[in-house]
Amino acid sequence: MSVLVACVGVGSLIDGTTTMSCSPSVDQRCAAAESTASGLLQQLNQLHTDSGLIGFLSAAIGAVLLGMTLMVSSARWGRLMIAIGLTIAATGLLDICLLLAGADIGTTERLRTLLTSAWLASIGILLLRARPILTSAKPANQHDPAAKATMTVAQSARTQMTIEEST
Repeated sequence: MSVLVACVGVGSLIDGTTTMSCSPSVDQRCAAAESTASGLLQQLNQLHTDSGLIGFLSAAIGAVLLGMTLMVSSARWGRLMIAIGLTIAATGLLDICLLLAGADIGTTERLRTLLTSAWLASIGILLLRARPILTSAKPANQHDPAAKATMTVAQSARTQMTIEEST
């Protein structure tokens, strides 16, 4: 999970500091090329496109994996994370369809950014709620679904830290 979060962050950093070789919003020839399958495939050799793609895939996969992990302890949190992950994936597919149709993808890109931010914020919320569990400051309520979800995340975090320390 931590690798996927890191990929989202690194992808965003690279995406924000690099540009495409041509800008479809100001160059008609570039916009026309973006509306073809070959034009979209040619973008895959650009760092800006690749970093965005890695970040997008990491967010979609990470949200679904977190949701699957949480389903054991809190079905509500689990379903929410899975829904966020699948919606992130759907925005990527919608982008391709819109680009091939020559339509604007700004709205789907904003929606994907919002969903990715919601996933990252959810991780932060779950970790904050898990803090007493991680530090053993006070025992968690075993009957509270949110506490169960945070215990699952905390156990996953401890397992991940143990694995990273042993390698």
